Amino acid sequence: MQDQQTVQVHGFRHLGEHTKTLEVATFKATIEKIQSLGGQPLLGTGQLVLVSELDPEGRYRRIATGWGAL
Repeated sequence: MQDQQTVQVHGFRHLGEHTKTLEVATFKATIEKIQSLGGQPLLGTGQLVLVSELDPEGRYRRIATGWGAL
């Protein structure tokens, strides 16, 4: 079985375009991406995901399936 590369992503706050206040992003990203956006990572939000789950811009969005652990 082939190993798949993983990366750690985090939730973060960033300066909102319209409100000019800190807002929580609607996606997670790597620390490097967060820093390039001028954001602040949120503690305790780290998550390992497959690199293939990131979009071309390096964002991770959880796809809601409607099914979860009970």
